Amino acid sequence: MELSIILIIIFIVLMILILFFILKKMVNKMDSESKSYFLSNLQDYDKLIDEKESKLENIKGTIKDLEEKKPKETQEKVESQRVDPGALESLGSPDLQDGNLLKTMREIQDKFKLHKESTITEFISNHPENPIQTAVYQLCQKVLSTFTFDFLYELELTSETEKWDKVLQKLDQSTIDFLKQNHITDMSFSEGKIYLEEESKRNDPYIYVVVGEKDANFNLLNRRIITKYDQSIYMGMIICYQNKLYDYSLR
Repeated sequence: MELSIILIIIFIVLMILILFFILKKMVNKMDSESKSYFLSNLQDYDKLIDEKESKLENIKGTIKDLEEKKPKETQEKVESQRVDPGALESLGSPDLQDGNLLKTMREIQDKFKLHKESTITEFISNHPENPIQTAVYQLCQKVLSTFTFDFLYELELTSETEKWDKVLQKLDQSTIDFLKQNHITDMSFSEGKIYLEEESKRNDPYIYVVVGEKDANFNLLNRRIITKYDQSIYMGMIICYQNKLYDYSLR
């Protein structure tokens, strides 16, 4: 019995010693890790301090540069704000005051007297309609009018050798003869289309009168007149005829 008690006591002592050494080892390990963590953070903190000091030095240098440039920039600003005496005199000139400006505009209107109707009538008499050119224009328009969006898309999917065949199917015999006599069908389709557009403009019998008044209309003067509006025209008009421009306007 006594022996058992002694053995139990010895066992307990051994366990206590083992636990003591285990705890001591754990404490030493924790102490080492805590010191390592602290040193690591301390190094990061030192790096942050170095970076902040570097940025602070850069800021100080920038402030110094700005302080050195400030007097120069102030002088330049003052000089740039000085108004040219000639400009002041111009601003004070009565020609630029509202009343005189309107007077100047009225003088321009008085001097720029364009009798549109008589000018258009004279232009028509000097450019009579040419029946041959009108016929060419009409033939070109017959072909061009077939080039709708859907038809052009269909032609895009067609081989080059078949495109003109499809176009000819939509035309009357006189128009087909016109295309063949002028060798337009011997061209590529794109070249022929451009040729027809240019020939149409060159032989166009209509006279396009471009004006700056929205309500102006000179179409009744002659069946060949087509009036168009252009907001950029201040006074007068522009006449467009067969790819030529006759400018009688102020903008």
